[in-house]
Amino acid sequence: MNIGQRIAHLRKRKGIQQCFLAKQLHRTPQWLSNIERGERQIGTQELAQVAKLLGVEPGIFFVDQLDEALSDADPQSA
Repeated sequence: MNIGQRIAHLRKRKGIQQCFLAKQLHRTPQWLSNIERGERQIGTQELAQVAKLLGVEPGIFFVDQLDEALSDADPQSA
């Protein structure tokens, strides 16, 4: 799973629409869509902003087992 796919996964898991997240980043939904599909790279500052908006640490985008890491980080899911 690439970073864009991880962003999409987390966004959907949190029930956040692509348009809303893009607007919060002052970007277009197409820009975010391109990132989520792996057609465009995301910068480190933008990734940090995405993480903040999704309520996660930026390092979550680089773990091997994303769902497992999210379960460990979210005491409500236990």
